Amino acid sequence: MALNRKYANLPDLDSAPDIYETPDLTDDISTAPTTTGPSQSDDEFDDDDDAPGISRSRLRIDEARSRFLPSNVDASAADFSDRVDGKRKSYKTTTRRQRILEDGTTEIGDLSDEDDEEHLDRKIARLQREIAEAKEEFGRKKAAAATQPASDAQEQKLASLSQVIDEISRSIE
Repeated sequence: MALNRKYANLPDLDSAPDIYETPDLTDDISTAPTTTGPSQSDDEFDDDDDAPGISRSRLRIDEARSRFLPSNVDASAADFSDRVDGKRKSYKTTTRRQRILEDGTTEIGDLSDEDDEEHLDRKIARLQREIAEAKEEFGRKKAAAATQPASDAQEQKLASLSQVIDEISRSIE
């Protein structure tokens, strides 16, 4: 092994060649030994090597499945490439509401509203319900109180909102 000049003056540098010793192989031990004893399967583990900090608890598959049952991941529009250009698209997660009833059974509800995009039909139906509720509330206030000048303006606003929603729903159908 030729030494580089910059390492030549180092005191602890060994210039002898590296020697690796292996036992002499004979024909009877040149192959891997076969074991005749019982082998450990992947499901088993050795309890003798109890190292601190290592959890050896088993995974309860049914319990994990029931915990994540209401969750859903849609990765159809996700872009997993490492491209830098363009808009990055990610996956969308949705979760259904899960309630535990008094008898111990679980009930899975609708998809959560915060993750679910509201379609146009649902928006129109929601707005129609809200306008109907506003009209009912306005009618109750009008009957309970004497006629006020501001109530005419509120009545006109409710009528115009109702008319706009009706026009939108007719144009979609």
